[in-house]
Amino acid sequence: MLSYNHTLPPPANRGLRSKTGCLTCRRRRKKCDEHKPRCYNCERNNLVCDGYQSLQTWAPRNNQRPRRSHSPSRSSTEADCASDGRTSSPPRLSIENSSPDGTAREIAPTASLPPLIPGVQTPVERRLFHHFATALAPALALHSSSHPNAIAKAILPLAVIDPGVLDLVLSAAGSHLLRRLEAESCIRERDIHREIARTAWQRFGEGTRYHCDSIKVLSGHARKPGDSASRAQIVTALARTMLLCQQSTCSGGFDVSWKVHLIAARELAGALHGVSPDWDECNDHRALMDWIQYHELLARVTDRSLEGATGNNHIGTVLHGTRRRNDRQILIGTQDGLFEILKQILDLRSSTRYEVDGPSLTTLQIGLTISTDLEAWSYPYSAEQQRVVGECYRWACFILLHATVYGSCAEDETIQTALAGGLAFLDRLDGTSNAQTCALYPMFVFGLSAVTEEDRDRVRQKLEQYHRWAGFGNIQDTVELMEEWWQHCRREGTGAPWWAWQAWAAARGVEPMIA
Repeated sequence: MLSYNHTLPPPANRGLRSKTGCLTCRRRRKKCDEHKPRCYNCERNNLVCDGYQSLQTWAPRNNQRPRRSHSPSRSSTEADCASDGRTSSPPRLSIENSSPDGTAREIAPTASLPPLIPGVQTPVERRLFHHFATALAPALALHSSSHPNAIAKAILPLAVIDPGVLDLVLSAAGSHLLRRLEAESCIRERDIHREIARTAWQRFGEGTRYHCDSIKVLSGHARKPGDSASRAQIVTALARTMLLCQQSTCSGGFDVSWKVHLIAARELAGALHGVSPDWDECNDHRALMDWIQYHELLARVTDRSLEGATGNNHIGTVLHGTRRRNDRQILIGTQDGLFEILKQILDLRSSTRYEVDGPSLTTLQIGLTISTDLEAWSYPYSAEQQRVVGECYRWACFILLHATVYGSCAEDETIQTALAGGLAFLDRLDGTSNAQTCALYPMFVFGLSAVTEEDRDRVRQKLEQYHRWAGFGNIQDTVELMEEWWQHCRREGTGAPWWAWQAWAAARGVEPMIA
């Protein structure tokens, strides 16, 4: 008769399945080699290693054994069996000598901690919130190590109290992060990519619905005599509108929804000024206003349908006030006087009709005044790279001014002289500098003015450098548009007016955002 031996064979010398592996391997239910800071399994499979969860270590009771009693308790018996290898159940976690008699107490599993930020619960949501604060917001405005980023300072406190702002923060961060991950690895079917995309689109839908409902409420206030929305309601609506516009520029693809959101943001800024005329005293609100001013004025460079919009209503006066020399710079152009000059050039462009026998006397007089302002312009930027971008703006504005006054072509000698001056500064722009965040406009103007392959290569390299640093879709769109325009110029020859690119782009249904 076969006899059954109750004594189990000694355990094989195999590595136990770990419950302390990296978050990526645990999510994929794969064994982790637990190499730090990133496990080799993730690197070998081209996955993003999410690191390790901080665990509290408890010492199993294996070196001190209480004296046996004549009626042993269940816990001491199980501890003896575990140490002798006579049970297959895993050891229980215990705190050693936690009771007066030295016996160990079991640690019951506890519930998860509540989220610190309501609505930011999952690892992906926490990663997106962190990405907005540390990667996306720094690419939207100038900042330094001694000052917090102005956009993050204005938006993130609102995200904590407004669900719609939070949804759109996570959505914009997801769109931006996906582009960076896809640029690093070319494989779209990764689990982490799908999870980020799913979360981003879900939050985009929820945030858009919330925003539409809040706009209906604001519109209801506007239609009732004597009733008005609160300052907080308008500010949060303005922040959501800004994020919707930024979502479009992050995604790229010549999506013209940015224009709808930009027009809405301008109207909200006017409403905010009506409710709270002292908005300019709040630095956080000023960051939002500077962002709107920056985008809506540069949008006029590429979209003629927006010409005159800045100066035709009260918000034009609100946004384009006098320069503020004592403020910390948020964006190149908005606080240093350059956008006052650029606005005059675009206003002149919208009112000028070119004549065969040359510009009119009025056009020449206005142009000469603007040229004098450009020549005398200066601003004490806090960083050298900011000054480099400011000079690029000045030379780009002169090219626009000359092309507007004379209707000249890109091959014009004066324009080529200005291009050489601008490229000399553009060559000095560092590929890791935060000042690049404001450099797309001069790069765009220099690219349209470049007629030699050497100059086009210089612009192309800076555009690609900026795209690698920022990762915005509208930068890649600008690169593609520039390549197609250069191909068009090679095919059609020279001599077309400098502004001819605008009609060419409109015929193709392309309206790039160069901010």
